[in-house]
Amino acid sequence: MKKIAQEFAVTLIAMAVIVGPAFAQQDKGPPTSRSSSESKRDAEIDRAYRESVKRNNVDLPKQTKTDPWGDLRPAAENSKPDTVKK
Repeated sequence: MKKIAQEFAVTLIAMAVIVGPAFAQQDKGPPTSRSSSESKRDAEIDRAYRESVKRNNVDLPKQTKTDPWGDLRPAAENSKPDTVKK
């Protein structure tokens, strides 16, 4: 009788280990909704962010392409590399 109870307990534990992750993936319901004051505050923060991004992008100077190896490479007449001559 003790052997049967032990096998039953092991079976229950194995089932709990197998089924546990499936219960963890269940939908817990809709996310909590925000109050009107919170949504107004979020909209104000978003508007301020968009204005600051727009304002900062105007002030940025145009970036020119730079050649980091320019000091090490000799100046060439053509920008294209020389072709292999036979």
